[in-house]
Amino acid sequence: MAFQLRLNLRSSSRLKRFDTAAASSCNGATQQTTINTGASTSATTKPKNWYQRLKQNDPEEFKRFQKFDAMKSSLNRTNMTNEKKKHYNEMTAKRMRKMRKRKAEEKARAIASGDVQPKQKTKKKRSTCTRQQKLQLEANKEKDRLRKKAKWGAKTQLEKDEINRKRREKRHQDKINRELDRMELLALRQQRQDIEAERERQEEERKRVEDERKRLELVTITQEIAQKTKKAADRKSFSRAWKGFPKKNSISFGRTFKSVYKRAMSSPTKRAQLEENGLAPAHREVDAVVMKSIEDQLALIKNSKKKIDVEKKREIVSKMSLLKKYRLQRSASRQLGIAPKTIRNANRPKHIRKRSTPVATVDAVIAHYISSAIQLPDQKYISKKTLLKPGFLQEPISHIYSSFRTKHRI
Repeated sequence: MAFQLRLNLRSSSRLKRFDTAAASSCNGATQQTTINTGASTSATTKPKNWYQRLKQNDPEEFKRFQKFDAMKSSLNRTNMTNEKKKHYNEMTAKRMRKMRKRKAEEKARAIASGDVQPKQKTKKKRSTCTRQQKLQLEANKEKDRLRKKAKWGAKTQLEKDEINRKRREKRHQDKINRELDRMELLALRQQRQDIEAERERQEEERKRVEDERKRLELVTITQEIAQKTKKAADRKSFSRAWKGFPKKNSISFGRTFKSVYKRAMSSPTKRAQLEENGLAPAHREVDAVVMKSIEDQLALIKNSKKKIDVEKKREIVSKMSLLKKYRLQRSASRQLGIAPKTIRNANRPKHIRKRSTPVATVDAVIAHYISSAIQLPDQKYISKKTLLKPGFLQEPISHIYSSFRTKHRI
């Protein structure tokens, strides 16, 4: 953002003015060097850079450049981080100390050589102006006004028009410069406001993220404490309820449990909890219907040798791999009428040869053989589903193998 602002602030016209001033300063320096060729030069004299030449040859443009450079430096300081700003202040203080020391030494050498007289500290006197002096000043002003008026009256109309034209151009140029300066200041102010707004937004976002993190940590700790407390409360509640049930007589235990279950089902809240845990009648009815449907399907395809029935049986039995516990496996085998060994085999991972050919490769080979063979019209179908007849290869198998490797780039 700061880089864009610097590009926008330096308009093409201003860059042209800077380049023109620098070029003129270079020409002036060249002429001065040509004139002073015969003069002796000292080894300690430093050549003037473009900054000094601009100050010497075009003071007005130099002031404009100083103003622009101050704005650019202010913008750079605004975009600095705290660490960079601290380093910048330290280096500035160090540079200023060196400059003051150098100026003091130069002044001391000049006083010692007699080129400069030491400045005498004198008490400032209060300036007074008498009425006679005031009258004299006013008379001088009137005399100067009359002189300028007479000088202006002595000029021709063409000279007056030319002077007025130059004045109008100067006023117009000054107005343009003031407008450019105002636009630069407004852009800089807007830039600073945007930077401050962005910093405030980032600070607010950081605070929000930090508050959210603390809130989540507090919620997590609260949930962990509540979970531990809930487990302890559940164990204590179950212990008290279990002690209330009869121990010796199984008939009394069944009646008591039935009464408790019936009373719990009469409450909507307790009924919802029972349904959630799979103890409601609706869940048991759904489970019974599903198990009956699976049992009927297995009974129909139990002794079938058809390929589709074998695949269906294998698919149904593969779902039994979820029954990891032995008790659940025995219960499922009794309800569905299948051997427990079938479920155990479904739980065992299938061993596949490491060097076995992939199914995709096998299908590709079969398709290549079919495309390389010819089918006679008077032969019977191999299968009514595929409508394929016995095929006869027209080339040796070695050639067909070579063409397969070329086609699939093996």
